[in-house]
Amino acid sequence: MQHAYRAPDLTQSRFTDAPDAVFAPAPADGVLPEDFFSTSNLPTYVKRSGIWTLPLEPRMDSAIVLEDDGTLRIREGRYVLAGQRIATGMAEDGSGGIFVNGGGFLGEPHEGSGEEFQFMSSNVSREKPVDYENIAQLMRDERDRGGHIVWVVGPAVLHSRGR
Repeated sequence: MQHAYRAPDLTQSRFTDAPDAVFAPAPADGVLPEDFFSTSNLPTYVKRSGIWTLPLEPRMDSAIVLEDDGTLRIREGRYVLAGQRIATGMAEDGSGGIFVNGGGFLGEPHEGSGEEFQFMSSNVSREKPVDYENIAQLMRDERDRGGHIVWVVGPAVLHSRGR
């Protein structure tokens, strides 16, 4: 069964009463501020000056940039310039001025399968910490066999307090 996108009802009090999103300057070229909001592949609305807007050029694992002309645009961290204003916060429910519409493609509200992405409550989440002791043991085992380990990390490491 195919469903059309269902935009959220942004006239609900939880959206109208929500604060504007918070932005912080990028400390250097290619460096995102602490607690930057990491985007997903789902429609993400940002509240600014009391208005909810979808940023331009959506993509996953990137940052929301507030351009000088007021445009909201999504950029990979490597393309962010020092001083650019970057959306911060962890909440995806609109309470911090950012709302990820995880159910927008699921059909009518009563038809939802309950399988939509939910921040930190699904089995797999880009921000959910993993069993690092298990990973460390796997790395030791690989080393002992003479193998090589390559790490490709992203926002999940930062958001799980990795340094």
